[in-house]
Amino acid sequence: MISFCKNNRAFNLRASALIRRGEAVLFHTVRGNDFWVLPGGRVHLGESTAEALIREIREEMGVSVRIIRPLWAVENFFIHQGTKHQHFGITYLAELAGPEAQTYYKLDGTLERKEGNETLLFRWMSPEEASSVECYPSFLKERLRNLPSSFEHLIHYDEVPPEIKAKGLD
Repeated sequence: MISFCKNNRAFNLRASALIRRGEAVLFHTVRGNDFWVLPGGRVHLGESTAEALIREIREEMGVSVRIIRPLWAVENFFIHQGTKHQHFGITYLAELAGPEAQTYYKLDGTLERKEGNETLLFRWMSPEEASSVECYPSFLKERLRNLPSSFEHLIHYDEVPPEIKAKGLD
């Protein structure tokens, strides 16, 4: 994985999928977390973000995914459990494919899947529901209603570190 920690800072290269069912978007979390994210995961060395997304969806959800187009390149900065995180990621508009996809498209409620020692939870959320829960990156709360027509680069701070505030860069 392209991921490292040093001096209370963490960096991850991540690929994620925005998958829709009508207006609803598929989110996931790990049991015990109090926030939701788009499905996806970390990119391995030598792997493209598209390849990583296809692999991660297969591993975590047991289904194939078809990438439609890239939506965002996101530089996301946040603090989680006292560590300052910097995630760089590509978010793709995608759809689930194959017969296994129907399990998700017909889902009403929350679906649990095991991955190693963790329990992953998957749930469809309307833009209204997503705006009322903790979901990250938080810009999704507004952007789910109006997806870009072309690829965008975003620099986003979910929690602005004090040194960034002091420089006036937020």
